[in-house]
Amino acid sequence: IVNTRADRGRLDDLRRTINGLSSDMHAAEKRVAQLKGIEENLVAQRNAFQEGRILQLEARANELKVQITSAEATHHDAQQAMERPKKLNATGSQTIATLLHAERDFKTSGLAIEAAKIRLEGNKIELDAARKGLSVGDSYNDLPRSAQRLDEVRQQLLDGSARVEENK
Repeated sequence: IVNTRADRGRLDDLRRTINGLSSDMHAAEKRVAQLKGIEENLVAQRNAFQEGRILQLEARANELKVQITSAEATHHDAQQAMERPKKLNATGSQTIATLLHAERDFKTSGLAIEAAKIRLEGNKIELDAARKGLSVGDSYNDLPRSAQRLDEVRQQLLDGSARVEENK
């Protein structure tokens, strides 16, 4: 039975809704696919940053260890250089000013060792954080920009996937 006067408005509305949902679902699927490509690039970028930062901090740690060794050698030399003026000063053959300079050099070389050890400890903190994927230090965020962007893209992926499922 066909009734040509029957109201088909609701049926037409439902068809338009179905077509709209289908179009929206396909657009969301394309967006999800694009976001997955962006996600892969950001993961690679974040990993490259992390690996580079770790290598940089390991190199700095090695440099600081060399500085400590050098400062210890300088400190040892300063200690020996201080002993000579002490002996000569006791006999009156050396001025007090020379002894004071030698004592100053000895003290500053000891402080140089301490300062290098403190810098090495700070570097160790940064290195441990870098191995966990975090950035700690002057002018750094807690996460590199690539990791922050990756979090944003993953949130958009979840939203897009939920939209696809909702439209289905």
